[in-house]
Amino acid sequence: MTLCVQYIDNRELSLLVLLDLSAAFDIVDHHILLNVLENRVCIEDTALDWFRSYLTGRTQSSVLGDTTTEAHTVDCSVPQGSVLGPLSFVVYTDDISDVVERQHSVSLHQYADDKQLFASARIDRTADLRRQLGDCVANVKHWCASRRLQY
Repeated sequence: MTLCVQYIDNRELSLLVLLDLSAAFDIVDHHILLNVLENRVCIEDTALDWFRSYLTGRTQSSVLGDTTTEAHTVDCSVPQGSVLGPLSFVVYTDDISDVVERQHSVSLHQYADDKQLFASARIDRTADLRRQLGDCVANVKHWCASRRLQY
């Protein structure tokens, strides 16, 4: 809150974009996650093999009364209720900061599948600020599509 008061005291306008990724934990692509773990986080060898075995070979079926559906292979999602679920999602989405902060100079705050984009400027630069955030959101949308995520 102190930060917002500082911008207001400086007669600056602040814009905030709130993004909530839809069903984010359910659509984490295992192949993309393993690629991120290997290439961005530099996990390799036995540790990468452990993650691979943790994610692959999972099946899912439904039960209604006495009827059970055929088991289907699950190639996306992170296991709900596990310690690794939220951690895996954070790793999966970590490089969104490259798009938001580095490419657009917009502040980013993340909590699980919620993203907040924030920028401020003098009131006479309102059009520039709107364009900056609009361009940022367009690039975030493109980034989300590359990860099979939707907001």
